[in-house]
Amino acid sequence: MLLTVAHELIDAPLSAWHGPASSHGGHKYGAMIVALRRFLTATASSRPDEAAIAALTENLDDWSLRLQACHVEVAEQVYARRPDLVGRG
Repeated sequence: MLLTVAHELIDAPLSAWHGPASSHGGHKYGAMIVALRRFLTATASSRPDEAAIAALTENLDDWSLRLQACHVEVAEQVYARRPDLVGRG
């Protein structure tokens, strides 16, 4: 039954979604999400050496700290609230 529900959600037209929406970040936010997806794809298809793993971990930790400084409450979040982007951003 879970698969049926998930299938129905995937096939549902975007206009059927009535959750909160945002336009925050404009085109640059969309470009960031595309870059993030490229990064995840590259990560999934790679086998980095230990030096690359260490460097990437450091960079990701740095970005996590930077993003934590931008923390907002759930009602103000942008992620998954951009109906103009694939996957709602």
